[in-house]
This record gives sequence, structure tokens and C-alpha cells, in this order.
Amino acid sequence: YIFGASQAQLYRWIEEGAPELYQRVKAAVQAGRWEVQGATWVEMDSNLISGESMLRQFYYGKQFFRREFGLDMKILWLPDSFGYSACLPQVMKLAGVPYFLTQKMSWNTVNKFPYHTFRWQSPDGSEVLAHMLPDETYNGPVTAERMKFGERNYQERKISNQAIMLFGIGDGGAGPGYEHIERMERFRNIEGEPEVIPSKAIDAFQKLDDGTVYPVHQGELYLEKHQGTYTTQSANKFYNRKCEFALRNYELLMLLAGGKTALPLSPERLDALWKEILLYQFHDILPGSSINRVYDESQARYQAIYSEVTQAVAALSSTVFGRGFFNFNSFADTVTVKEHGKWYQAEIPSLGFLPREELNEITTFHAHAEKDFIENDCVKITFENGFIRSFYDKRMGREFTDEARRMAVIAQYRDVGDCWDIRYASSRREARCVGFETMVGGPCATAKGSYRIGDSTVTMDYHLMDHSPALQIELTIDCHQKSRMLRIEFPTSIETDECSFNVPFGHIKRKTTENNSVEKAQYEVSGQKFVDLSCGEYGLSLVNDCKYGFRCKNGVIDVNLIRSPSGGPGHNVDQGVHHIKLALLPHEGGLSRETYALAYQLNNPIYETAGDAASGPASCYASSNTNIVLESVQLSRDGNGAVLRLYNCSEAAQAAEISLSGYRNAGLTDVMEDTLEPCQGTLSFRPFELKLLKIEKIL
Repeated sequence: YIFGASQAQLYRWIEEGAPELYQRVKAAVQAGRWEVQGATWVEMDSNLISGESMLRQFYYGKQFFRREFGLDMKILWLPDSFGYSACLPQVMKLAGVPYFLTQKMSWNTVNKFPYHTFRWQSPDGSEVLAHMLPDETYNGPVTAERMKFGERNYQERKISNQAIMLFGIGDGGAGPGYEHIERMERFRNIEGEPEVIPSKAIDAFQKLDDGTVYPVHQGELYLEKHQGTYTTQSANKFYNRKCEFALRNYELLMLLAGGKTALPLSPERLDALWKEILLYQFHDILPGSSINRVYDESQARYQAIYSEVTQAVAALSSTVFGRGFFNFNSFADTVTVKEHGKWYQAEIPSLGFLPREELNEITTFHAHAEKDFIENDCVKITFENGFIRSFYDKRMGREFTDEARRMAVIAQYRDVGDCWDIRYASSRREARCVGFETMVGGPCATAKGSYRIGDSTVTMDYHLMDHSPALQIELTIDCHQKSRMLRIEFPTSIETDECSFNVPFGHIKRKTTENNSVEKAQYEVSGQKFVDLSCGEYGLSLVNDCKYGFRCKNGVIDVNLIRSPSGGPGHNVDQGVHHIKLALLPHEGGLSRETYALAYQLNNPIYETAGDAASGPASCYASSNTNIVLESVQLSRDGNGAVLRLYNCSEAAQAAEISLSGYRNAGLTDVMEDTLEPCQGTLSFRPFELKLLKIEKIL
């Protein structure tokens, strides 16, 4: 009998709270009676977290197990998460983790997942060996009936006679009882039954990985269940996104400061904050499927962390820059401000600083508004009873709204599900507009609407800035509902059978049709910063700053704003005030870097600095190809630079030359910085490929 347990966070808690017990754990590991499992800080959700969070899950998890146990973890252990992001195999490869274990895909409600042992492939082509337990449970009772089921059910049994079984009470942490162990001993060799061999999981994977040619699954592992977790407990999802960007910005400032100033947050404190954010990404916390106490405590901590990091960003930026504006993104952006009754504007390059005195005054404006429309030099938005009747792009001469339906309609549905699962009832109510006005301020045309639906109120502010086709929408929702969900829908004129959804390090496509059981089962899907409908010649992107649940069928982009299920385990879910930002972007051609740029700009806008420094770099980052996105940075372990996370946001191969002022490119590395592959000049990227580029200070 060998005990197994995953999650670095749990070991860390034992180490801190029960040091004598922890030493016994370490002794059991050393004696081979305890298998340390998993390669991440916690068994995280992967649909809702950023690419950098995903990398840090592996970085801190593997770092802990190396330091404490001298083990280099090789298995991503996620038996219970609610579906798995398409980019995971690529991140696993970069983390040196070749194996993936789950059983969750057996929970599909409509279509049986076709494999148990298979090669799982990311959009960039990275591949790992995946195994889904054939007895389809992490609570294996080790009974004859259940083992025979696993034997019959094993879909690769014709090419492999090896499979993994997890026995005991895995859900709830009770572990195996004496009866499990006794039955396991009796089934070592019984005629007509599968042979049970007590083993470590890593040994079992190495037996599976014997050169057998297994089937290949490309893209995400979509779970046809628990779609409500993309939206439930919206406040945690909001703060997770905000904290991810705040931590990113602070570490970038640490790099730019270059050790020339005292840090408001030490590297050790930064690590501690990252680990706490990673803890809240556990697959029953961030998805919203825990009891109320979890959210009372985690939301208080989120607010404290966000405040601490944003204050640190303000303090550190004031020592690096003078009074002006800094662009934290790898896409150029435009800043517009009003001072003393005058309007000023300027473009700021990627990772660039603009002193305030270099703003250019603007005196010619294109923004215009009347009772039922707002417009600028790019688009005209017409309203009817407070909702969008027409979204007309002047540049293309094209209407983007479905002629029979209005856009931005807030609808409430009866949802009799629980915190995991959406269960629609037939009732649908539309919000009623109770106030609407338009106005112009310099280069900005604005419409303001007020709405009521049941006991909830909504305000929506629509903004159009000169020279931009993007319509920004700011929602404030005071939610008072139970067994209901609020959604906002955007019927379009675009005819396409695919919709693109942002995921870490790129995007994936899903069908907008319902031609078969697979497509119908995807009635609600996850996405991150944007979704996009394109038909080749033109398209429409919807960008957001904190939403993850979408339904995109038959030309309609439908966003789940707030769920308030009554089925538990949480109660009185998401009552109160919520702030959400959206942006609609019409574009020519298919999905491109234009949408990615807006997604980062909406989530991480131009930052106003108020420092005493003489100036700051006009731009410290250079890329010869704007399809290559600088997602984030991590200071390198040797303290002499950083690792840049660079990915290709294009569906085509790309090449780029990358540089950061004051640093030289040292080579391509991995998540743990174990290897360094020299690189000079141009970097070649496969579609959606992530590269980790190490940079070092120029002495």
C-alpha cells in the first residue's frame, strides 16, 4: 500500500502547521511508502486563469517539490477540474511535465469521450500523454463489478493492457479504508478478473508510455457539464483577472527599475502573493462551487491583495517614471485627457512612457450625438428604447446588427440549477429602459441608459472615441435576484459556422451551429478576454474585462453576466453591485491582432504616473512583428534579468526579432529555467506557439 497526495499548497500547510507530522510525511516519501503527485501549486481550474497563472502553477509547484523532496514532478494531476484548456499540453511541455491524468471527461452528459489513453495536442502542436481512468472514478471501491466495468470500458484495450485505477475515497479526502486495501490484495491474481498491481502513478505512466501508438486528440477537453462555473461567484473571477494584471505590471516595473531603487514589494513578498492567488484558482474556488465561507474569506483577501499590489505599482512607477503616462502592453495605445477645458492626445508605443508635457492638443472633433444616436468618423450607433438598433461601420459601409433584433439587450432567465450547473427554465424577461440620454465631450460621444429588471437595476454607459470603431460599454449592475441569471446578447448580421474564443496564448474555434450532439452539448462555453464572429471579409469582436461564460450560436454573441443559483453549495450568490466593461469592435477581414490589442488595452489601460523621475524610456521594448504578444515577464532565478513570455496570436507561422533596452537575449528556456537554448536574431513561431525568452543585463 502506497499513499498518494497532490498539491504543493497542502504540503506547505502541513509544514507550517504541524512540523513534526511533516517530517513523518517526508520520511514516508523517502521510504517509498508515499507518492508525491501533481506538478502544480493546487489542482487548479484551467478555463478561467491567465497564461501567466498557468505557468506559475507549474513553476511554484515544481519548485516546492524539488526543494522539499528532491523530486522533479512529471504528472499534471487534475482528476476533478471542469474541462481543460487547449493550451495545457504546450505549457506542460515547457514545464517538463509529459503526463496528464484525469477522469472528469467521463462526466459528459451527452457524448462519451472517445479515448482513455491518448496523445493530447495543443493548437501549436505540442503533445503529451494523457490517461483518463477507465473505471471513471477517483473513488475506486476495488470491487469485482467495478473492475470488470473498467476492463470492458477501456477504449484502448486492443492496443494496451495497462490502465490506472485510483482507489479509496478521493472526493472529500478520506482516503482508502482497510476494506479497499484488503480487496486490492485479493485481486492481485484472481482468474477472470483484471490483475491489480499496487504501483506509483509515475511507474504506471511509464509503462503506458512504451512506444504504443495511441490516438490523438487536438484542442480543448470540453466538459459537457458544470457550465455554470464559468459565471458563478463573479466577484472572485473579477478580482482574479484584476490581480493577474496587477501582479504582471508590478513585475514588469521591477525589471525596468533594474535594482536601482528600493522595492515596495520584495521578491519574496511577490512570491507569497502569487501563491495566494494560485490557491484561489483551485477548481472549487475560482469556478464558484464552494460554500459561502470560502467567498467571504477569499474576496476579502482578493481586495487586500489587489490594494497592496496596486499601491506597489504606484510607488514603483513613481521612481521609474516622471509625470506622464506608461503603456504596460506590447501594443501601441492612445491616451486622451482633458485639462483646463482643453483636450490632449498622443500615441504611446508598446512598453513606452510619454511625459505629460508631450501631449498634443486636439481642436478638431468628430464625435456627434443626437437623441437616438452617437457617432464618430468610424461608426454610427443608433438606439431604440435604450438598446442598439443599428451598428453601422462607415469605413466598410456595413451594418453589423441583425435587422430583426436589437443589440445589448439585458435578459433575465429563470435558472433552477446549482453553483455548478445551469438549468434554464422557459421564462425570459427583458430589461426595461427607464432613462436614456446622449451627450458629447470633445472627442467622445456618450449614451447613458438606465434599466430595471425585477428588483435589479442596470446602468450602461456607451462611449465612442474619435478615430476608433470600438464601442466601449460600462455596466453597473445592482443585482437582487434568486434562481435567475442575467445575460446580455448581441445578435449580428454575420453568417459563419464558427466563433473564435480567447484562451491563454491564443484562441480556439467552436461551432455556432447545432447540427449534431457535440455541437448541441456546447450550449455554454468558456472564453477569456474576447470572442469573435468573422466571415472572412469582416467580423465583430466582443472584448470584456471579467467575464468567462458565453453562448455563441446562430450569429448571436450572448454573455452570461451574473448567476444567482439557489441550489448550493453557495447561497445568496452575487447579490449587490457588479462592474463590467465590454467593447464591440467591427473589423475588416478575419480575427487579427487588432482584437488582441483592444483586449489588452481594455483590461490593462494606459497608466498615469506621478513620479519625480526626470523622464523615462520612450519605449524600452521592440518587436519586428506585432503578431507576437508579450504576455508577461518573470524575473529570472539568477537575478540577472528576466524571462519574457512571448506568443504568436496568429493562426499562421510568424517570425520576429525581439529586444528590451539594457538587456541582451540570452536564449530560449523552459518554465523552470533548467535549459538554455542559444538564439540569435530572428525567432520563428508556429501558430499560437509560446516561447520563453531569457534576457540578461548588458554589463
